[in-house]
Amino acid sequence: MNNRATIDVFFKNQRKRKSLHLKIKPKNSSNMSVENLNMSAPIEISDDEVTVTDKSNNSINTTTLNCSDASEDTEPYSLDSFIQTPSKAINITKTPTKKSPSSTSTPKYFSPSKKRCVSLKTSPRKVKRNLNYALKDSNIVKADEENEFYNYTEGLDDNTKFLLTIIYNYLQDDSLRPLLDEKSAALLKSSLNVMKPGMRIVCRLFWRHGVWYRLENIKKIAESKSNMECSTIHEVLNSLIEQGFLDALNPNDHRDVLTFDELMDLLKADELKDICKWFKLKVTKKDEAKNALKKFCKQKVTITSFFVGGGSSGNENRVMKALKTKVGCCYKLTDLARTTLKELYILMYLGMDYNIIRENQLELTLLNEKINRETYPIPKCMVTDNASVVFKDRQEFERYLRAHDIYEEFLATVETVPKCGIVKRVYDLYNSITDEQMESFTKKSQWLLRFTPPYKYIKILEEGIQYLKKDKVTENLDLAVKILTLLIKQNAFRQHKKAGWYSEKALIVDKLLLWPDEAASILLEGFEAGLPEESLEVLKVRAKLLVQRKTNGVTENLKQKLQKYIECNDVVEKNIRANHIYKVPMCSPGRGKIKFETRTEMGVNIQDAEEYCIDYYINTGKYTHGGHWEGRILMTIFFLLFWDIIYKSIQGLQGIFLSHYQMFPLDMFTDSFYRNRKTLIDEKLKEIKESSTEELIEKMESVWNSRPESELSGINRSITWAQVAGVCTCLGGERISSLVRRLAVTGGRTQSGVPDLTMWNENTREITFVEVKTDTDKPSIKQILWMHYMKQHEVDTEFCYVGVNTTRCKARNRDSEI
Repeated sequence: MNNRATIDVFFKNQRKRKSLHLKIKPKNSSNMSVENLNMSAPIEISDDEVTVTDKSNNSINTTTLNCSDASEDTEPYSLDSFIQTPSKAINITKTPTKKSPSSTSTPKYFSPSKKRCVSLKTSPRKVKRNLNYALKDSNIVKADEENEFYNYTEGLDDNTKFLLTIIYNYLQDDSLRPLLDEKSAALLKSSLNVMKPGMRIVCRLFWRHGVWYRLENIKKIAESKSNMECSTIHEVLNSLIEQGFLDALNPNDHRDVLTFDELMDLLKADELKDICKWFKLKVTKKDEAKNALKKFCKQKVTITSFFVGGGSSGNENRVMKALKTKVGCCYKLTDLARTTLKELYILMYLGMDYNIIRENQLELTLLNEKINRETYPIPKCMVTDNASVVFKDRQEFERYLRAHDIYEEFLATVETVPKCGIVKRVYDLYNSITDEQMESFTKKSQWLLRFTPPYKYIKILEEGIQYLKKDKVTENLDLAVKILTLLIKQNAFRQHKKAGWYSEKALIVDKLLLWPDEAASILLEGFEAGLPEESLEVLKVRAKLLVQRKTNGVTENLKQKLQKYIECNDVVEKNIRANHIYKVPMCSPGRGKIKFETRTEMGVNIQDAEEYCIDYYINTGKYTHGGHWEGRILMTIFFLLFWDIIYKSIQGLQGIFLSHYQMFPLDMFTDSFYRNRKTLIDEKLKEIKESSTEELIEKMESVWNSRPESELSGINRSITWAQVAGVCTCLGGERISSLVRRLAVTGGRTQSGVPDLTMWNENTREITFVEVKTDTDKPSIKQILWMHYMKQHEVDTEFCYVGVNTTRCKARNRDSEI
């Protein structure tokens, strides 16, 4: 008989483990052994003893196991499995022992739902894997107990591990914990107490709609590819409910939580047919059953209720009761759990493109990164900052969350009237920001302003102007003008849009409110506001249209003032060389891209305008290669040359890298990008200009080969290395330096507007950037600015107008050759 054992006991009040020897002192049975311990009986653990139950000889006897420090030299003995209860767990190392068949039995537990004892068929391996879920101590996140966290996640699917990992990282970081409220923090700490696979259920429900789910659906989510016993799923659900992750609803619940339509959606067609059969309603389809039951609910029960009124409640109550009974128990995430996880994801993945989270692609992104299908350029060894450098306390983070939720609501709203309502509400919220609060927001670095409420509000107001203009209601137009006045007045957020705000305000005042003189005054204010020279080109386009108009024009005095700014305008379409191609487009109903049909020896070839122009240029023999890349080719060259600078951690600057899942540093598309790296960028530009073409291509190829093909960055792998090398060979070092300078100095914000096509001849080394326009299209000011910049730095560029009715194109470009 075995009466001694060595076990590893975790004492909660001492926050540590002890290796202890157990000496069995039976009170009522002289032949009690370790093998006869009842694993399902309650176990009481204190610092000195463990009380268990002896089931030998078909009798039940309570036994106390005395625990003393393992200081004696005794032969260790361990139980054959793990002793586990909902509140305590004992981890025991197994040693080979021989068991008699009579000493082996199946543990049992009492099922509250089935009102009987159910055998629990759990293998020792599964019990061992599930052990750590019973640990109650939340201090598992301490460094010396880190292995317990990984033991806890053993056997879980990747998506659940991702969730538990960010929970673990949050609990480990003292600077992040204050950013969530106390209830949320407590809920996250309890996640490691949930029985497996409870957190899988939580993880899956979070990414689904926040509705009620039936037990069978929850079971499918929990078991994934493996089968789970009904008894186990009930234990898991009870664990989730106890910890506050799940809310339950049973048929006897008196709360009116589920509506008639919601109950209908939860039931299958056959189930609804059974209910209809009970009420003697003949139906064949689910929609028919829904309509029949809805009609049945409105029927009068008796002749008395017909005259008195209100008699439909009897049928309605009967139907609702039948629906609830058929649906059975339902579950959904608690509001606290859903809110907590949403805030946690925002907090822990701050800096990542939020579209990934908004479109429920985060888990796919993490899985792709794990299998190296899509990786990110931030080295894993780089120490990044976190949200604590953005938000100083919970209150500041909470204000940002409220603004963030309003912005998400605005994006999700489709109808114009509700969108306008959100814009009006946001306008009031922005004006309610106190000077003290605004000062605290504007003190942040330029690249961190995006994580402030006023930035979110300005995004909504800016995008909402187009919806205010749609109805052409005077009240909405006046609000649009007020919003633009507010946007222009502030000098902290989205300043690169200021010229566009002046132009938009002048347009509304002139075209919709019919005040041309007021529009001229707005433009003059913009010209004198000290905006960058390139930004003024936007105002010049609007001013030119206003000055040249003959009906309802501006006064002579204002016209002369505007004329001064227009006369010195050389950045116009007609100053750029153009090529016209006469080609009849295909009939294309709708708003799709114009297509062109070409008949060749190989058959009929249908192409869009850019593809047709590439073939046209190559067939003329002037160029051998071409690509429709727009700004992707220049950004690829820029990243290959500046890779070490772009992804370099700048000493003394916080918040540039907040996550390892960033494609770019957060200051990449701001004016701060150049200011933060001025010395490094200037040296690199000088080096590029002085290097030979062969040296540049060699350096670029080194970066190209050193980066994985699956990496998401400014290097566009849809362009082959041979094409990149061919373009750079034709450009040469000096012209490459000129093109990447514009991207570097403007922080990459000018990657848009680059001409559509890149055409080159590998024999003559001629290269041209071509902007393609059809009859109904005309270039934007960004495109014209890029083409003039290229022209100034001896990079060949031209327009290519393709179509039939090119009269408007010729009028805009009078110097073109036909």
